[in-house]
Amino acid sequence: MNILIMDDDEYTVETIKTMVNWEKIGIDNIFSATTVFSAKQIFEAAQLDIMLCDIEMHEENGLNFVEWARERGSMATVIFLTSYAEFSYVQKALQLQSREYVLKPIEYQVLNDILEKAVEQAKKYIRERGKKEKWEQSMKFRKEGFWKRLIWKEVTEREEVETERQFLELPYQAEDYFLLFVIEIYDFCTILEKVERAMYDFIIQNITEEMLATEGFHTETVLRMDSEDAVRWNVILKVERQAVGHYKESLLHIGKNYIRQIRQKLDSIIGCYAGIPVCYTEIPGQAGRLFDMMQEDVLGANQVRFLENYSFGMVPYERPEFADWEELLLEKDEKQLQGQIGGYLLKLEKEGKANVESLGQFQTDFNYMIMFALKQRNIATSLFWDNIRTEEKKEALKSIHNMQQYAGKLCGRALDYLNQIDKEKTIVYTVKKYISKHYAEELTRDSLAQLVYLNPDYLSRIFRMETGDSLSNYLIRFRIGRAQELLINTDLPIHQVASAVGYTNFSYFAKIFRKYVQYNPNEYRKKMTNNTNH
Repeated sequence: MNILIMDDDEYTVETIKTMVNWEKIGIDNIFSATTVFSAKQIFEAAQLDIMLCDIEMHEENGLNFVEWARERGSMATVIFLTSYAEFSYVQKALQLQSREYVLKPIEYQVLNDILEKAVEQAKKYIRERGKKEKWEQSMKFRKEGFWKRLIWKEVTEREEVETERQFLELPYQAEDYFLLFVIEIYDFCTILEKVERAMYDFIIQNITEEMLATEGFHTETVLRMDSEDAVRWNVILKVERQAVGHYKESLLHIGKNYIRQIRQKLDSIIGCYAGIPVCYTEIPGQAGRLFDMMQEDVLGANQVRFLENYSFGMVPYERPEFADWEELLLEKDEKQLQGQIGGYLLKLEKEGKANVESLGQFQTDFNYMIMFALKQRNIATSLFWDNIRTEEKKEALKSIHNMQQYAGKLCGRALDYLNQIDKEKTIVYTVKKYISKHYAEELTRDSLAQLVYLNPDYLSRIFRMETGDSLSNYLIRFRIGRAQELLINTDLPIHQVASAVGYTNFSYFAKIFRKYVQYNPNEYRKKMTNNTNH
């Protein structure tokens, strides 16, 4: 506990210091000042719990100092120790909530008793101050919890919202205006390839609070919401009354600047969605409509979108010329194909003729176009789609930008497959090379077809045309050839030889071996060993 002794008489200060057993009564630190100026410096540097002050000072009196300290929130216990018994001084001392007004000179025991009582009072204030500070420090978390429950619609009825606010002692009034402002990240996975999650959160949080804390708006809380297919940051803005009438103009300017900042610092694409200024009791309903809008809207990338201007409803689907796109794909004219896809999607974006439903129809038709083109070239489409994750398909429906990336990726992959099957000699070579390295493993016609992206029947036709032999027969002959080498050059038991060339069933191995070599494995080994000895 800290005490300040202020008196312009240094002798008085030193005497008081020696009169009292400070440690016994619970005082840890004693500060002393002979001027109000030095007392103020001490006040700003240390937490003062008790102030023992003279009134009449050379330059400024103690009453003024205590008044100055009270204005700055001081709850210190005050004792005035003075040579003057003027009524006006006493009256002022009472107004300043001083505990004692004592005349000099003062006896040791009297001063000691006064200070002991002052310490007890100061302890009470310290406890209250600690509780108050903790409560004030928890304001951020209370606000966060309150708005989170409203946004997530865990509390929806007005009476429930008001009860929650009162319980948390939040300083909101019925006439206050609040607005839900949502930032949607369109390329979150790409960002995480460049920066760690903690750094990403830090950057977003700081940019958000800095950019939105501008004239007319105050950021109440910033909440991150992760869902299966999106990463969103929800910001509750308190809108000053003078800004309510022109909130859209202000947020449009702020939002565009915010989008530029995110692009510069994270090289990221985002969209901003703004609700309407309402009372806090209306935020749950507002959040529901805003999230519905975001779910339906696909035009928000690099835009600031307002709930007040948005029209819910059907958007006619304008089907592109997929036959032309299919022809360009089969001709492997990637530049023109990508140009036409980009042009179609850009037209939708400029004209505002798209929502999640119409974009979903486009995605379905586009996927069928790719599938039909691949089937015409006998490419195994099941393998092609196995490499497209469900998350990629969902991400594509978030925006026109995402759909263009998705379509470009599918076209690029389809062209890779088409280029591969146009090299028939390369295909046969690839299969033969794979067999030569993996003949001991389980190999099937289907697994080998997957290796070169073809359906099994088509691969078999290409293989027979190139080698004059069927794929299955080539595999058997290759394995039997390796088995012959092992029987001649090693002492491995027959069943181990069978396993080493890919046959787990010994009886079947022996049967196949006899069919192709005219001897069973034991006979062949003996025959070849005798020939070598002679």
